[in-house]
Amino acid sequence: MKHPPVTLLGKKYTMKDLESWVSCVLSSRSGLDDEQDQRLACEVVRNYDKVYSVGEEVSSVFIDENPEWGKRGNLCFHVAFESGHTLTVARKKVVRSCFDSEKTEERRRIEKLYANMREEVHTFIGEFKKDRCDGGYWKCELCSEHSNIRENVHVDHDWEFRFMVEKFKELQNDYAWDTEVHPPAEWEAWHNENAKLRILCKSCNLRRKRPKKLA
Repeated sequence: MKHPPVTLLGKKYTMKDLESWVSCVLSSRSGLDDEQDQRLACEVVRNYDKVYSVGEEVSSVFIDENPEWGKRGNLCFHVAFESGHTLTVARKKVVRSCFDSEKTEERRRIEKLYANMREEVHTFIGEFKKDRCDGGYWKCELCSEHSNIRENVHVDHDWEFRFMVEKFKELQNDYAWDTEVHPPAEWEAWHNENAKLRILCKSCNLRRKRPKKLA
């Protein structure tokens, strides 16, 4: 068998099984309303390169048209991350990514590494958000709108987090980046000294154009 079955959420799937499930849930915008289907969708998309390279936890998956497809009406997966921004993914690539165990294992290691790197600077980012609250309100640095709803206010890395990680890895090139899931001890202090943070409203953070390469 070219692609042995994979186990997702305790159940085995052949590639045909998973393709059939994807086709079924993508038949309508409500295809992921079921909690089990939503959990499976989150597990499936995490394997995909385009998703794990973002370096953030997947919050949920929803179904909608691809804005780049015009009025063709085909539905696809949209991945929502904890920071609030979303990413559109292709169904065929998402399914294929689940059946390469070695690459999947490496991707999950990198996911853990990024998650641990974010966790180590969580307090610093939280303090930044707290300090920028003026009279119970935060001001978006892009549109200047004010909000007193904490969930609608995001702390954004103006110097993209993933680019900070790339730079730090260059500086720590003797570290075992190919095997570790935790950053070296110098990471937290280096991040906190070099991070360029800003307050954005949820809307601006979702809409902003994200650079594809290090400036």
